[in-house]
Amino acid sequence: MIAEAEAQDHHQSPAPPPPAATPLADASVYASLLRRCGDAGAIAEGRRVHAHIVKHGFDRDILVANSIIQMYGSCGCNGHLQESRALFDSMVDRSSVSWNAMISAYAQSAQFEAALHLFRLMNHDGCLPDRSTFVNALGACCELTALQFGRMIHAQIAESGLERECMVATALINLHGKCGNLEGARAVFDLMEERTIISWTAMITAYSQNGQIVLARQFFDRMPHWCVISGNTLISAYSRGRNLREALRVFGAMESPSSGLVPNEHSYMAVLESCGKLGALAEGREIHARIAKRGFDACDLVAASLIEMYGRCGSVDEAVAVLDQTRSLGRSVWSAAICALGQNGIGGAALGLLQRMQLQGIEVDASSTFVSLLAACSHGGMLREGVELFRSMVGDFGVEPVLEHFLCLVDLLGRAGQLDRALELVTSMPYQADAVAWVSLLSACSVHADKARGALATSSLLEIDRSDAASYCQFVFL
Repeated sequence: MIAEAEAQDHHQSPAPPPPAATPLADASVYASLLRRCGDAGAIAEGRRVHAHIVKHGFDRDILVANSIIQMYGSCGCNGHLQESRALFDSMVDRSSVSWNAMISAYAQSAQFEAALHLFRLMNHDGCLPDRSTFVNALGACCELTALQFGRMIHAQIAESGLERECMVATALINLHGKCGNLEGARAVFDLMEERTIISWTAMITAYSQNGQIVLARQFFDRMPHWCVISGNTLISAYSRGRNLREALRVFGAMESPSSGLVPNEHSYMAVLESCGKLGALAEGREIHARIAKRGFDACDLVAASLIEMYGRCGSVDEAVAVLDQTRSLGRSVWSAAICALGQNGIGGAALGLLQRMQLQGIEVDASSTFVSLLAACSHGGMLREGVELFRSMVGDFGVEPVLEHFLCLVDLLGRAGQLDRALELVTSMPYQADAVAWVSLLSACSVHADKARGALATSSLLEIDRSDAASYCQFVFL
């Protein structure tokens, strides 16, 4: 949510033109070109600039070398991180900018352990971390929920006198909140001399993430100025707590002209999620009308949220209508429609949408979509189609099956009375069979009066959880 707040005003520069065949006179020109490539995510152009730099011997210039590392990091280019690290290691004179560029490159490429390892090396090398270093390192700790490492960094920040600095303090709040240390987050917030919307939102997020919705609401009400991001955070928190009334109340307050706010697509997605979870079809339709009035129904993410909401509420016709009315059908919209049909047991139509996606060359969102398709086949009694889909998922789509896929297949076989195959799958799949797998098999044994396999399923369930009396009772009545 906080990243969303910072990204809203981010402007991507257009990719720069290719460099001339002759060397450029000033290293700052190369640095500017590389920065523009990084801002635009133009990795191909960035590689060409890099090659030109190496050809003309500018890669040893510290400004240019730092810019090369930053460019690859900004583009999230894992393939060139090794090359960036080699360039970094070859630098004779490494400034804090050099260290920050490499740490940031690792963090932006989701190599958080490597980022923290480099932070340690920076300290051992005698180079003092600055504000940017601490923010990047704390972000890596946050992603890894590495509170102990984060506390060590926090102590170093306190020694450096940066604990009250806004960006650093907000990063500390994010870390403590993500790791469940709300007292630590609040202590940092209370020390801040200047609090921004982002720091207030960080506290609201911290409380929301840890189920402290009352405190989150208190902070929201205390904010000097509301912002859309903090409102969205609170709506999502109420949604997780299944409190539709308060979610709608916050959403209504955001829509009020007196708030000075204009809800964005994430606002509508958050409140639609709440409607879907609680099966609040009437409220969902009302939100849909507001979305259409404001023109947000053209947004793929909002359209997908509408389809998901209607699917959860059991209104399949309205879900399909949203699909048909959406002009630009992105992958998220197709996947939401397939999931909506699958959740409601309409397997044939869900498979039909999969075929339409293939014909239009749209990549399938593998994990969730195939789980929904397999579940639809199971509930629809489509044994042959479900087994073929599982094989196609592996053979044609190259999807590595996860536990949820196998559980759907166990359920499919069990419902069809193929208990021997279901048991074989439970015991041979490349995952440890959990309680869900054995409960699925036991339920099928109960329906088809298979006492022998039912006894095995019950025994296996009791090994997992001896307090599971419900499973034993189900077997007794088999």
